[in-house]
Amino acid sequence: MSSVGAGLSHWLRTHPATRMVLALIITLIATSVVLMIAAVVMLKQREVDLPEQLRMRLLADVNAMTAPVQITTDRVSLTLSDDFQPVLTLQSVKVADQNATQIVAVDYAVTEASLAALFLGELKLQRLSVEGVQVPISRTETGQVGLVLQPDVGPDAATAGAFDVAKTLETVLTLPQLDEFKTLEIFGITIEYDDSLTNKTYVVDGARATLDRTGDALKVFSDFALITGGANVATVEMTYAKTLGQAAGDYGVTIDQLPAQDVAGQAPFLSWLAALDAPISGSIRGGWDESFAITPTSATLEIGRGRVKPTEGTRPVAFDGAKAYLTYDPATQMMTLDQVRVDSRELQLSASAYLKASISEGVAEDFEGHIDIADLSANPLGSLIEPFKSQDGHVDFRLSLDPFQIEVAEAYIRELDEGSDGYANGVITARPEGWELRVNAFTPRVGLRKVLSAWPIDFKANPRKWIDDHISAGALVDFEFSLHRLPNELPVIHYSMGFEDLVMAPFADAPPIQGLSGHLSSHDFILSLETDAGYIETPTGRVDVGGSRYTIPNGRIKPSLAEVNLQIDGAYEDVLWVLNHPPVSLSKRVPANLDLTTGRVIGTVDMSFLLSKTEAAKSLKYSAAGRMYNARSKFDVLSNQITSDAVDITIDDLMFTLSGPAELGGIQSEMRFVSSLDPKRDVRPQLNANLRVSDRDLTGLGVALPQDLLRGTAAAELVVDFPKGAAPQYRITSDMVGFGARIPTLGWRKSTNAKGQFRLDGRLGETSKIDGITYSGQGLEAVADVIVSNGAYAGVNLTKLRVGDWFNTGLRIAKNGALSITSGTVKLADFLERRQSGSGSNTSTEIALDQLIIDPKNSVSNFRASLNQKGLGPFSGAINGAPIAGRLYATPLGPGIEVVSTDAAGVLMATDVVKRATGGSLQMQLTPTSRKGELDGTIAIRDIRVQNSSVLLEILNAISIVGLLDQLGGPGMSLDEVDVTFRNTPEQVVIESATAFGPSVGISVDGYFFKQLEQLDLQGVISPIYALNAVGALISGKGQGLIGFNFTIRGETDKPRVVLNPLSAFTPSLFREIFRRPAPNLEK
Repeated sequence: MSSVGAGLSHWLRTHPATRMVLALIITLIATSVVLMIAAVVMLKQREVDLPEQLRMRLLADVNAMTAPVQITTDRVSLTLSDDFQPVLTLQSVKVADQNATQIVAVDYAVTEASLAALFLGELKLQRLSVEGVQVPISRTETGQVGLVLQPDVGPDAATAGAFDVAKTLETVLTLPQLDEFKTLEIFGITIEYDDSLTNKTYVVDGARATLDRTGDALKVFSDFALITGGANVATVEMTYAKTLGQAAGDYGVTIDQLPAQDVAGQAPFLSWLAALDAPISGSIRGGWDESFAITPTSATLEIGRGRVKPTEGTRPVAFDGAKAYLTYDPATQMMTLDQVRVDSRELQLSASAYLKASISEGVAEDFEGHIDIADLSANPLGSLIEPFKSQDGHVDFRLSLDPFQIEVAEAYIRELDEGSDGYANGVITARPEGWELRVNAFTPRVGLRKVLSAWPIDFKANPRKWIDDHISAGALVDFEFSLHRLPNELPVIHYSMGFEDLVMAPFADAPPIQGLSGHLSSHDFILSLETDAGYIETPTGRVDVGGSRYTIPNGRIKPSLAEVNLQIDGAYEDVLWVLNHPPVSLSKRVPANLDLTTGRVIGTVDMSFLLSKTEAAKSLKYSAAGRMYNARSKFDVLSNQITSDAVDITIDDLMFTLSGPAELGGIQSEMRFVSSLDPKRDVRPQLNANLRVSDRDLTGLGVALPQDLLRGTAAAELVVDFPKGAAPQYRITSDMVGFGARIPTLGWRKSTNAKGQFRLDGRLGETSKIDGITYSGQGLEAVADVIVSNGAYAGVNLTKLRVGDWFNTGLRIAKNGALSITSGTVKLADFLERRQSGSGSNTSTEIALDQLIIDPKNSVSNFRASLNQKGLGPFSGAINGAPIAGRLYATPLGPGIEVVSTDAAGVLMATDVVKRATGGSLQMQLTPTSRKGELDGTIAIRDIRVQNSSVLLEILNAISIVGLLDQLGGPGMSLDEVDVTFRNTPEQVVIESATAFGPSVGISVDGYFFKQLEQLDLQGVISPIYALNAVGALISGKGQGLIGFNFTIRGETDKPRVVLNPLSAFTPSLFREIFRRPAPNLEK
């Protein structure tokens, strides 16, 4: 123990009174402490209502602190906190201003005071908790926000502005009594927000707020949940920070799933969000300066899945989400968006932008903006098949909110397609009934696929599909496009553009048109396409179609009528290949192959048809007209092509026609080819050519005829038929008027004015073939075919050549004009007569006749002759089986005939002169006379033996010379010489002299044979035993002896009457002629 303690103890022991007083004090103090501890324990465990006097004194002290704000309460209770600080609970608290205007009402408030201050007699609050606060807030039409005073008064209630409330709060917080105040907590806040600017009222239950004070620094935090409809709940957190004594402050708002329209309504610079129906999450940071001017505001907004729907009538434009980082400067009303990201089915955008707001009286009227595009994929209103895409561009626009309208002054898309930029402007307006869209676009070049992607889905889907299916490549140049779409109506589209390198297949199964360039425009439902260049590839070349036109004159009519004017320029076979494909499909409508010629075709094909899958083919109408240059047929007629410098082509629904001047082997003609295209009409494909043929033209055709056979010029017609499934057949016909013709060998001629019927038939193919040639006229009929050797003309083979009734043969004319008679029958007399009247020929003639008729009963079979250019030469044959030979030789009056035979008996028996004979030789000569049809002749027979001569038998029987009869019936009567001189005329044979003699008999005869009557009128002398009797020949003549019998032979040749004068035997031979008529004298 220290010395002080020891001294104090000692002092108390020595002063008892002092010790008693001190003991009493200690006892009182101890009792007080116990009582105070008991009171603290009781206050900590329960609330104790303050007496009315104490409550009023407490409110007086509080109001003294908060003046001019006045606080009233119905009840005040006291308790202690966990750290033994006094806690006052006030119920039914009302706060009013100096005018007794109620500011706010609170269900109850709990405040914590400083215990140390209480012991010093001061009330200093440290914490305040409030619950059950009703806060009526309003925003005027000018955007002013304030606390509603006396809410029970209604819309005319006074309001305290937000800054006024803040100033009042700061005034209170700077009171000395609150210099230890740290925290204000408000729970159960009921906010009724009446927004006159947006015509909306919001009621929030259960909001809470906290104010924390650290020195002069104040921080306010508040949050609440907002039911937005359905199951969606939005939350809002707000912060506010400032320094006491300074006007400047900062605020922050964090929202989660708050409807965009609610966000848009709270800040003018965000009012553009009003068109969205989507939840927004994000934060907004801002404040104001010492002059209470609003400082720049920054925000991060994440917009969830939603739609753009400015009015009830507009079709929603859905999107998946968007995000933006922005800063708004209220001084310049400029909003900068550093990062913008929009994701939707109709728009995907990464960009930066700025908006300049036009705000009047707290209301944003419109925005002017500029967007710099970093990545764009756009499909406005979902109307495109494929979105526009770009990685660079900008948009200058104006956004109006009432009505909602986006006016694009310029949209620039860099490298829209294939390195080409795009430009556009337009207006999008939200009408009460729906969207109105106006768009104008231009690009110097864009690919066709890109254009089709910009084609609205619900606008003319069928034409768009047609283009998509039928045009596979190409680009558009100087593309101008405009679209105006009113609500609930189809868009009106106008466009004008050039195009390059299009590849288009206009019809199913049709070859594509490539390299198309030209211009396309559409206005007022009229579409017009004109080409500058284009071609169709074919297996053998191409067909140019530059200059073609395609028109839809009235797109309002459904199905629409399309009109095509196709300009064609190409080889005929290429053009035909194109026309054989749809839509014309000539090969299916023409019963023959039209690939008949070569040449260059320049022309036009006009078509019209309905744009309908079911009606297009049935409604097709077409016609074609053009000209083919340097045309050459692919087939030969008489080894020559048909050629033309220019021929016209016409095609319509009924007929295919080629017509114009043409040449065949140098022969000028008018050519026309026709073929029906109508299955109901039986018009076979046929080519007609009117020719003017001269003898020189035949030489040009390679037809070499005998000299002077033809002279002059005549009209002819060439007809070529093209039957289905068979080789083409042709014929050449002529009436021969203008041609003079003659065959000198036959003595036949035709004058130039005389008519004849000529026809040549043939077939076309890889090698042309002439099936036959016929001619009739002026007594001549001919049937022939052409000889072809190694594909070239080699001559004419006349299988039938008939001249009158005397010449009926087969005849071959060689390429050099040489003649060969190959078969047939010729009457010798007529031949010689006409041959005499004719002139020579420059060609030789070979003759092989079946029969050379000498007279009606006698003919030469197997007649063969080789005649020179003058018709002279040797011949051979057989007279009724008996061989002969001979020659034609020259005489002054014409050709003569010499006939020889080593079988005279055979010749005589063949001509029925005798029944039987053997041996002998024969020589006969025929020479023409000066009279037409007459021949003088001689016959010489040597060493023949005659048997069974009926006429001779009768003569011998009449004179009863038995031995001679036996010879004639037995081994035969030998005649050493037989000589006949005669004249053959058309009516008769005049025998001037005929003698025959041998060892047994001598005979002389003269007289007549009448051909038509077949009657004999002969007279003669027969001298028996001529070997002894022949001395008389020196006096009476050859064949007569000293003793001879006169006889006559008359009557029909098959039954002649023989009359013998026996008495003449006793007449000296010198006087026999007295009893006979004079013999015929050919000289006379």
